Amino acid sequence: MLLIPQWLSRFLSADAYLLRFPPGCSVIKHKDPVAPGYKHFRMNITVWRESYKERMYILGPIKRWGRIEIFRPDLYEHGLCPISDWMLMFSFGIRIKE
Repeated sequence: MLLIPQWLSRFLSADAYLLRFPPGCSVIKHKDPVAPGYKHFRMNITVWRESYKERMYILGPIKRWGRIEIFRPDLYEHGLCPISDWMLMFSFGIRIKE
């Protein structure tokens, strides 16, 4: 669910999502596209999950503090291994001009 209206998201070069992942859900590894001349940063906060065994996998530099993960989705592949229980995540991304 997009939490910022799309027009405002484009104006601010930012987005915020509340993501709900059901059991068995997975996300294939991928990079997020970004317009030339921009950098993309993303912060994911795991709000709730039944099992703390699973987490996103990010292939590249990342900062983790408990439930918070900050990374560059435009540079490094990331995704989600199949999970066994429900997970709720807040995801905030921002694109910054180089």
